[in-house]
Amino acid sequence: MIDRTTPRHPYQGIRAGFPEAGATSISGWLVSGVEEANGGRQTAMERGTIGDCLGGVSAVFSGLALILLAVTLLFQQRELRMQARWRGDGAGNSLSNGQN
Repeated sequence: MIDRTTPRHPYQGIRAGFPEAGATSISGWLVSGVEEANGGRQTAMERGTIGDCLGGVSAVFSGLALILLAVTLLFQQRELRMQARWRGDGAGNSLSNGQN
């Protein structure tokens, strides 16, 4: 159901479209300027194709980083357990044993 109790501004729809139109025109102007500065549209398309080919390499490095993060967390957990055993804490948490 439409709420007609609040008055609607006559230019409300037009005002809402100005920021989007401005952002679209500015971004289009910037993209065309970047293309011209770097050798034109054909050169930009060739470079984009090369960048797409390197997307697989990016995925490999992202996966490798995730694996190394997991390994690092496992090593840290192992070190904390060894430190807790060396200190004499059974669980590694001195507050749960009532010690300070």
